[in-house]
Amino acid sequence: MKLKGFEVKIKCEGHFLKEYKVKNGSEDESSVSCWIGSEAGKAFSVRMRNKTEIDMGFQFWCDG
Repeated sequence: MKLKGFEVKIKCEGHFLKEYKVKNGSEDESSVSCWIGSEAGKAFSVRMRNKTEIDMGFQFWCDG
């Protein structure tokens, strides 16, 4: 997912996972969301990249 120079990717078993239904979550475009497929028991990592000079913060929600 990308938003205003920020990028987030989810990785599992050495591969970046496909993102589905990526959408901006607010009118001021300060958030973005998507869903990804997963399997029970598999570890994953979150890669966050800031390509701007702006300080950033991330909130990460996971269900299922």
